[in-house]
Amino acid sequence: MLTIAANINASCIPTAGMYQLLQKNLNHSTAAQQCRNMSGVLADAASEQRTDALAQLLAGASVYAAHVYMTRNNGSDFYSANGNSLQCTTYRAWAPGHPRRYPDKFGCVVLTRRRMWQSVSCSKPYPALCELFPGGPYKKGTIFTSKEHENDYSSTIDNDSKFS
Repeated sequence: MLTIAANINASCIPTAGMYQLLQKNLNHSTAAQQCRNMSGVLADAASEQRTDALAQLLAGASVYAAHVYMTRNNGSDFYSANGNSLQCTTYRAWAPGHPRRYPDKFGCVVLTRRRMWQSVSCSKPYPALCELFPGGPYKKGTIFTSKEHENDYSSTIDNDSKFS
């Protein structure tokens, strides 16, 4: 675990990114907003590598399932975080009996610690996996250092070099 700021831990998964598990049960839209508030998005679990790594993170935290970014778009197709239809990918991790029919009732996806995707109601509360972007864009009050301080740091370097 990597501590980014006081009381906030994130997990760095090599070659996949930095992730924060929100353990409070939230509906999909609230979870997505919480991720945005931390300069992130709901995690993309559309590949085998990410599904496996994120499921391990859930298992390590004793969380059964969490919201990830995979939603239906006015039909039966699910879309990943990058906007691609899952019809365009070869990897699938659907749990038996999933995805469920009725897109209006089961339009969101949770990832389980057993490395499976389950279609669920977007209004049903679950913990959430956020994918964090420490390189920005930064917002005042987020868990990462703001870009304003970046300028302070570079001016300190410039001032120090005058004395060398």
